Amino acid sequence: MKSENHLLQSIVAIARHIPPEMVFDICSRLEAIPNDSTFEQRKNIVKSITQPDLRNRMLQLFHDWEDSYTTLSPVGISLALKASTETNKNYKTQNIDLVWTGPNPPGCMYRQTYQVLIDLIRSSKASILIVTFVAYKIQEITAALIDAAKRNVKINFVIESIGKSDGKVLFDAIKAIGPELAKMSEVFVWPQEKRTTNPDGKYGSLHAKCAVIDKERAIVSSANLTEFALDINMEMGLLITGGDIPRKISNHFLKLIEMGILEKISEK
Repeated sequence: MKSENHLLQSIVAIARHIPPEMVFDICSRLEAIPNDSTFEQRKNIVKSITQPDLRNRMLQLFHDWEDSYTTLSPVGISLALKASTETNKNYKTQNIDLVWTGPNPPGCMYRQTYQVLIDLIRSSKASILIVTFVAYKIQEITAALIDAAKRNVKINFVIESIGKSDGKVLFDAIKAIGPELAKMSEVFVWPQEKRTTNPDGKYGSLHAKCAVIDKERAIVSSANLTEFALDINMEMGLLITGGDIPRKISNHFLKLIEMGILEKISEK
């Protein structure tokens, strides 16, 4: 009997090399045959395939299926093919780059955090979500965000506030982004009464730092939205383009807003 790895390798190979619409068509045919189908019945599916590469790969899969997991149902094989295909689609459409603030050793010219963030904001078309522990001295970032707002880009900030975090932050959230941008965006905080505490009664902090553009691109970084973090600190993050991670990040914070865990504040 062949190793079960042969069946897995056949499934992965089909997902990698065959267009998804062809794979899903085959899956529909697989799901239509009975669980107790014979090898010859399964081969009938292959006979109807006109694309040579897919036909050969499916025939190899059926042989591996027969040799490895005779009790595995057609629906089980179909689900495995679909899962592998969806995973491969996401892998192909997602790109991850390193983003860095600080000195670059020879041969390591990573994109700078400030420039990545500015480029993301300037390219925005529909929405911007920025999450940061603290923000100050970000005049150029603020100007780019104001320009985006004038293009009807919806801007949401999630940020600490001196009135909401037990005095841990020295800069008020609204003052940090400036009154003009505050009027053109929505600012949310994590109210102290919604936070958990440790045994000593100390409150947790909003310490996440990320930005999501159009639910299609995201930067997740150690850097706060400050002059030092964007220019002279040592900070590291990832720029994620495509895939479902940017959407997941955005939807996660939108859910926190809908649940009332994050609370909208107004300019004073």
